[in-house]
Amino acid sequence: MRRLLGNVAGLLVALHFPLGLSADGPFGLLVPALLLAVVDGAVRPLLLFATLPLTPLAFAALAVVVDALLLEVASLLSRAVRVADFAAALAGALVVDVVGTLVALALLVLTQVAADVL
Repeated sequence: MRRLLGNVAGLLVALHFPLGLSADGPFGLLVPALLLAVVDGAVRPLLLFATLPLTPLAFAALAVVVDALLLEVASLLSRAVRVADFAAALAGALVVDVVGTLVALALLVLTQVAADVL
């Protein structure tokens, strides 16, 4: 019941945005909201399970985009590094992320080796 009410409310709100959605009045939303709740309850877990291997890739891609934005902000604040465009920021962020991860892993291994030696 909560999902049905949530879907009705969500559809009502979505109708007020220029998304290309339309309905035959608020009562016309009950059947689509009910169908959405049933399909969401039955199919969504299967789709989430099927796409589970892609989840880390999506998070990694988002992290690279965020790092690219931060690289652009840092270049605007510093002037020591200049970023030509967003593609350059993406490439730079990817290189910085990969190198930073490799250095962090190397330091972790060296720390473990040093702890074993001492």
